[in-house]
Amino acid sequence: MQFINPIYLVENQNCTSDDNGDIKNNPIQRKVLADIESIKQTEFYQAQANGLKPEITFIVRSFEYKGEKNIKHGEKNYKLLRSFDRLDGFTELVCIGVVNNVSS
Repeated sequence: MQFINPIYLVENQNCTSDDNGDIKNNPIQRKVLADIESIKQTEFYQAQANGLKPEITFIVRSFEYKGEKNIKHGEKNYKLLRSFDRLDGFTELVCIGVVNNVSS
């Protein structure tokens, strides 16, 4: 496993309101290094049966993952579909792509 791919774990809990009273989301991003794997065939077909389309799996060190639901890799945003603690010190993050804040 090579942890050479920088990803950003995004937490959206920092909300403020502007002068008009509109709530603005100020995401907090943490950079971690991850290994990237493709989606396993059985997981892909099981997700397809439920109308979901997983795209990518990021593997991070378990101590670095704090339950974030959004991930950014390069210029693409992802939403967490499932996280899995592998009990070997690593956590798998299975993600679906997001376009304009809507899951694809």
